Amino acid sequence: MSVPDINAVRTNTGGLPGFRAMRDINLKLKISKRIGLTSSSLEQFSLGCASVRGQYIAVGTDNPEASQHFLTVVDAEVMLTKGQKEPVLCTTPVSEHISDVHWLNANTILCATGKGNLNLYHFDQEAKTLKHVGIMKDACGSYIREIGVKPGSANNIVLGGFDQKLNFLDLNRPDNPYVQRLDMQSVIGSVKWAPFQNNAYVSCGLDEGKFYLFDARQRISAAAFYMDSKKEDMFTHERYNDFNLLLGYGDGEFKHVDMRQANKVLATVQDPYVEAVGGIEFNQESHAFVISGYTDFSVWKVRNGEMAIHSHSKSGSEALKGKGYYTSATWYDATTVLSSDNSGGVGLFIQDWE
Repeated sequence: MSVPDINAVRTNTGGLPGFRAMRDINLKLKISKRIGLTSSSLEQFSLGCASVRGQYIAVGTDNPEASQHFLTVVDAEVMLTKGQKEPVLCTTPVSEHISDVHWLNANTILCATGKGNLNLYHFDQEAKTLKHVGIMKDACGSYIREIGVKPGSANNIVLGGFDQKLNFLDLNRPDNPYVQRLDMQSVIGSVKWAPFQNNAYVSCGLDEGKFYLFDARQRISAAAFYMDSKKEDMFTHERYNDFNLLLGYGDGEFKHVDMRQANKVLATVQDPYVEAVGGIEFNQESHAFVISGYTDFSVWKVRNGEMAIHSHSKSGSEALKGKGYYTSATWYDATTVLSSDNSGGVGLFIQDWE
């Protein structure tokens, strides 16, 4: 299964990573630090997706049944250094649960809250405070599953969820924010705005197993690419270069697709540590994927055209094992994974690439 290096995919007709056998893998993971943001109730302070801007992490509580909801900013550099300094900089109450969170710029945090609402918060780096500065009610007709922010933009976003509409918005147009709206006719599980190809393309995955790619530079009348994976519970995807993507499923499986080969799935892999895949994030610098969901996360590294599992985490609360414990993970930098989980923990995990 050896193929050209992943760096060459944009100009080469190759692109299929090989998958090395599990017995050949030396798993390496250094736990740098994990802090708990819970009090007495683990479920009440369940944490959802986290977002990174510089050294600051924004994370929100995602349990819709909780009586209290919070948005918190954590200083990652404090977490990574030894000492007793408090890494939690500020916390503010939120009226509804937070299903997704993104930094729009160094001072502005966008949250998807409740049943389809968007809220903006201002983070004052000097005063270390959070202030609610705006709300857009019913931006989505039902619960939002994921928001994609155009790279380099603080106002162009795309979102989707249970109302089955892919919504393109310009936040600089508060009186008429909708640029366009596509009826996907099925629940939208994942939305991404790719940081390559001049930030032109938005991708969308449906729970029923369909994947769409759209050129967001123009009025959309048809998909630039479409495929039906013919497998349901496709909860996430990651388009990691011009032509290649991974599709993640609720049974712990992920599929590799080269869009130049239409509807052909080139490889199917069962993650040995993530029982249900809820998120996939690729780091362009380290050429590594972090795959997260139920119950924790795994890191897959690409070397010499082969993709092999490099490390995995089982750091969560034992009290929640077998009771719906899940983790959301992304990259803090090229060597460090940021995770948040529904036991109320935020962790930074340094990878040893040697």
